[in-house]
Amino acid sequence: MGLYNLLLPLKLDWTPVYSCNTALRVGQRVKVNFNGKDYIAVVLSFKDNSDAPGFKVLEVSEIPQGLADISETEIKLWKFVSQYYMCTLGEVYMAAYPKYKVSTELKKPKRKIIEGQVKSISSREKYCKPILYQGASRAQYYKERISECLETGYSALVLVPEVESATILKEAIGIEEAIVFDPALTAAKRRNLANELRHGDRSIVVIGTRSSLFLPFKNLGLVIVDEEQDPSYKQTEPAPRYNGRDVACVMASLHNADLVLGSFTPSLESLYNCKIGKYSLVRGDNIPKVNLQLLDIPAEKRKHGMDGDFSKKMTEAINKASGDLIRIIRSYTREEEIEKYTERFSKDKTFQILTAQSSKHLRGESELLVILNGDSFFDRNDFRSDEKALQLFRNLSLHTSKMLIQCTTPSHPVYSAIIECSLFLDTLMSERKNFHLPPFSRIVDIKDRKTGMLVKREVLERDKSLLEQKKALYLRYGALYLIDVDPL
Repeated sequence: MGLYNLLLPLKLDWTPVYSCNTALRVGQRVKVNFNGKDYIAVVLSFKDNSDAPGFKVLEVSEIPQGLADISETEIKLWKFVSQYYMCTLGEVYMAAYPKYKVSTELKKPKRKIIEGQVKSISSREKYCKPILYQGASRAQYYKERISECLETGYSALVLVPEVESATILKEAIGIEEAIVFDPALTAAKRRNLANELRHGDRSIVVIGTRSSLFLPFKNLGLVIVDEEQDPSYKQTEPAPRYNGRDVACVMASLHNADLVLGSFTPSLESLYNCKIGKYSLVRGDNIPKVNLQLLDIPAEKRKHGMDGDFSKKMTEAINKASGDLIRIIRSYTREEEIEKYTERFSKDKTFQILTAQSSKHLRGESELLVILNGDSFFDRNDFRSDEKALQLFRNLSLHTSKMLIQCTTPSHPVYSAIIECSLFLDTLMSERKNFHLPPFSRIVDIKDRKTGMLVKREVLERDKSLLEQKKALYLRYGALYLIDVDPL
């Protein structure tokens, strides 16, 4: 009878020990009973029989048929997420293999699982440094890299920040056989995809959100993270509270896969990695071809040029627009007020009233795009707000020939950086360094478990002691508070 350390899908700070009369493999999944409930556990390691545990050891209940082993690479990725984001390994296991996913595997095993069949990925030499591709048009570059990957017999993972972006990017890339991994995919198709990826019988391109990181890739040759700056990559609730972009970087490293991060206006974290030589920066088309006009709200008010939240110059611009599609980005102005305002225009004009969030999924171009109050996107309490606002404005500029921004401070440097952002991003980087903010440090937020309100913010040194700093914080706060590493 052997003793084994097992991983259960529970928030446990310790690893339960179970016995089994049958020899088990590391990564094998078994059924166990814990505290009166049945769970599917993963064998993490063998336990030396001579080392008596000092308590009664429960036995493994069953060895289910049809459940493939968890690969060594998957477990390594889970351990990274657990350590870096200060959560239990069981919480990561729950995220990677939620109950519904395991239940579908148990119902209809599609292929026979042979002992020892599931191994870590084949040894593959990485042939280039991670790349940050900065450009408005990235689809062709992605297509070329994916084609190179497929030609070598490896699979590719393309991450997008939100589900709505997956189909759009698939059409732009033009690779018909790419599989969009989203909630619309049936349980059977998800199971079949997992089986194919696990065994590496053919090269597959998967496009999906951060949950795609927990698919069981075996022969992964390329990881692409599109819109790498997007905050939607950050998981906020529940744990693990990870950033999909950063986990994707580790995943690529574990697989010896190539890594490409793509953005029109990259995050300062990624630009910093270029400055220190960790990434290579490749520039594509980086300057938007848009006619930008700023409307000074206080100045217009002095001239009686405002009608509520709408300037007379904005009305003139809409009337002059020859195109039929006008987009209006609102912040605090109610949609009903904007709809009432648009009724004064001729019926041949179509208006899209959008929030900052919904505007992320724009397709096609309009002749005129209006931002009602640009200054509403600046938040003095958020040191990242200027960076986020610039990224939003520049992405919007790609979908219009004329962009009109009503604002109270037209001299704000973000507005002048919309057309050319390099100098402003350098300025932001210098400010972050002076104030010891990310990417020059790491932030950990300690939050109240019930309300989610911030209790304390810890700023950690970005050096070799980072892991030890986190361990100390976890011992101090882990039992009583929520811990959010690298909050956005």
